[in-house]
Amino acid sequence: MIAPASLADSNQFDFVLYTIIFAAGLLFAVEGLLYAIAPDFMKRMAAFLLSANEDQVRQSGIMAAAIGAVLIYVAARFLR
Repeated sequence: MIAPASLADSNQFDFVLYTIIFAAGLLFAVEGLLYAIAPDFMKRMAAFLLSANEDQVRQSGIMAAAIGAVLIYVAARFLR
């Protein structure tokens, strides 16, 4: 991720805080776009989640978290 030069020169805590706020904002923006662009699809996905058993939902969450962790690792390790 490319941070403004002023953040790269500041202390580490400020950069981490900036990154967390940036990531949360990006998450909300993408999720909001999904609801705005395809509300029917999002309703169907919510109904699917309600009908899925707990293990399926848990395994999907673990997979999503693992993929996210790999993407964060790749970005931090190779895209500096």
